[in-house]
Amino acid sequence: MRLLRPFLGCAGVILLVLLPMPAALAQRINGAIVGTVTDTSGGAVSGAAVSIVEVNTTITHNFVTDDSGYYSAPQLPPGTYDVSARKQGFAVASRTGVPLFVDSTARVDLTLSPGAVSQTVNVSAESAPLIQADTADTGRKIDTTQTAELPLTTGRNFQNLLNLVPGAGIAVRDHSTFFNPQNSMASTVNGNSSLYNDFDIEGIDDNQRTNLLQI
Repeated sequence: MRLLRPFLGCAGVILLVLLPMPAALAQRINGAIVGTVTDTSGGAVSGAAVSIVEVNTTITHNFVTDDSGYYSAPQLPPGTYDVSARKQGFAVASRTGVPLFVDSTARVDLTLSPGAVSQTVNVSAESAPLIQADTADTGRKIDTTQTAELPLTTGRNFQNLLNLVPGAGIAVRDHSTFFNPQNSMASTVNGNSSLYNDFDIEGIDDNQRTNLLQI
């Protein structure tokens, strides 16, 4: 399970990702962008040059589609990306503003239309599909408004946000006030012990525990 958030008072986005099996206590920060490049008839376009650019840093990653028109860009830092594909005899196809969250996979399929390479057909990023077929992970994006307005209990403990994530049990306060003065909460995920949960905050490991309680 991943939590991306420095603290609840800042603007930003919270992303919780639940792994389908007990997670090793190791960092999984980066995401991936995958997709297929086809022509207007639906046929695969092999050998197409795919360019993936992070909007804020302008760092570019280049790939080439295989015989099935498929490409995969693993280990990409979370951010917003522009994705484009080009091949001789086709106009450039691009999609802008693709969000990539921590430990997630975004699918960007592109269609090349006949035309000059100097032409560009741009499509704005569309909403994420309701069913993500490219990864078995499940999760929930929690935006700033929800974070500020949801009635979080136990001193507005961020761990209560796990109640919104598929597969997570209700967060409970373990032990007595004497043994748990910091109001640490515990959640079981997909039936696993809370000791299997992995917390990262802005990519930093946050799995220190005392008396089996999350600090």
